[in-house]
Amino acid sequence: MTCPAHCCTAESKGEGIAFLTLRDAERVKKATGMKISEFADVFEFEDEEEVERYLKSEHHGDRLFGGLAHELQMLSLKSKKNSATCTFLRKNKMCSIYEARPMICRMFPLWFNRERGKIKFTKHNDGPPKDEACPVLKKNPTSKEVMGLMNVDKKMYELAEQYYQEMKEYETYKHRINENLDKVLKSLPKPKYKKVL
Repeated sequence: MTCPAHCCTAESKGEGIAFLTLRDAERVKKATGMKISEFADVFEFEDEEEVERYLKSEHHGDRLFGGLAHELQMLSLKSKKNSATCTFLRKNKMCSIYEARPMICRMFPLWFNRERGKIKFTKHNDGPPKDEACPVLKKNPTSKEVMGLMNVDKKMYELAEQYYQEMKEYETYKHRINENLDKVLKSLPKPKYKKVL
């Protein structure tokens, strides 16, 4: 299966590529030696309606994800200059930071809800044209079929739980995303997880 990397491309220039937790930013910084401002940006939603559509829509499900925007803003991977593709996407459509890629990239094309402490996977759904270009999603598989293709095991449930905890931490600090994030990271408590599971 050849991946065209459409999920690594925004719909237009200047759009955020993928949501970053503060721990995502920390991992990418460590892997690349870059300053956070070199690969991350604050993505600004147009209005509350767009926040509602993107963050609180059915496919994102979990109420926590809907609360991650602060004053219509959210931390995101930057796109390349004069392009709508992720700054870390190579010409051969491979990720140059694959081992340190953000949580949302690790989960794709799965998403999850967490209710009463239990993770329930669903398929990610960005809608056309992205889903139609994805070799996994274009056949409109059920969530169960996507889980089968992704070989979901205990480790994937643990990864989702770690991601959930990182989103909760982000929600606590989201009011600081316009500050110097390299300094913000230094003020965070020790991470609960020493590495990505």
